[in-house]
Amino acid sequence: MIRRWSFQIHLWTGLVTGLYLVLMSVTGSAIVFRGEIGRLLTPMPRIVPSGSRRTRQQLVADAEGALPLWTVTELTVSNDPAQPAEIRMRRGQRRVDKIFDPYTGELMGERVPREPRSIEALANLHDNLLAGARGRFINGLGAIGLTVLCVTGAIVWWPREPRKT
Repeated sequence: MIRRWSFQIHLWTGLVTGLYLVLMSVTGSAIVFRGEIGRLLTPMPRIVPSGSRRTRQQLVADAEGALPLWTVTELTVSNDPAQPAEIRMRRGQRRVDKIFDPYTGELMGERVPREPRSIEALANLHDNLLAGARGRFINGLGAIGLTVLCVTGAIVWWPREPRKT
């Protein structure tokens, strides 16, 4: 009797939560690669080389001149002459990654600009089902449904004791 009820609960819970599981799996997998996806959607700007590159000391001075209250903690200059210099800066506990023109020392912007809206929407779909607090509640119900699916699956597939004749 318990096995039969467990089978029915398992069957219907599986049908209902199956789509939810696929949605969470696909969006969760995509979110794992959100940094890579963001970089693909927002590539680094290319520079037209003009003259000679500034030295590391000059680039540090340019960065600290552009952001006077910040200190340079890391500087990366690519071998590719068309790539900007990447400079990580710190102010107390805050950190920023900026890019600078290695020929003029001009601040070009953020190393990793704000995430593309498509990535933000994907994360919102995964976390909140695009419905804010109500979506988080539904995610909680989905988690309960998956737990029920696992427990009833264990009951259904647990080996039976042989019948005595």
